Amino acid sequence: MVDNERKGCCPMPGKTHHSIEIHAPIDYVFDLMNDIEKWPSLFTQFEKVEVLSKGDDRIEFVLQTSPDEEGNGHAWTILCHIDEDHYQVFFSKKDPYPLSYIKIKSTYDPMNDYLTVMTWKKEFDVDPKSNVNVEQVEEYINKMSEIQIVIVKEQIERMYRQSVNCEGMDQDNSDFFNSYI
Repeated sequence: MVDNERKGCCPMPGKTHHSIEIHAPIDYVFDLMNDIEKWPSLFTQFEKVEVLSKGDDRIEFVLQTSPDEEGNGHAWTILCHIDEDHYQVFFSKKDPYPLSYIKIKSTYDPMNDYLTVMTWKKEFDVDPKSNVNVEQVEEYINKMSEIQIVIVKEQIERMYRQSVNCEGMDQDNSDFFNSYI
């Protein structure tokens, strides 16, 4: 068992932060990332999504991970709140063990008409009964996020290129767009 007791007056939760530039318009990126059913085609770590309920600005779903090296997969129930006006999404797991909680904030910022910065910020703490500590979880989340954010970027850019008819653009816009892809 790992000692999850932290000394001091104010224990610090684990935090991670990852950003990447995606060569696609913000609305395209935001809409695709919030089409939860498409996550298995965007992320290699997710195998299946089952939407439990959907409202105007919220989604509750079960996310099934792909099996790891030992053949183990995991499923979590996730609550998602979408703030379309500010291009932000907030996620929390209903059953986060081995964590006591995890909060995830995804933000999307336009750099120009064809370039969006996607950022994932995660804050969490470890359940005192688990056999891992904050540093181990932070290392794992960083490792997986660094891999997955690149995969997601590549998938979104590929899908965007397939959806765009560059022949319909005038030459100036077509050259500008192609310089980013």
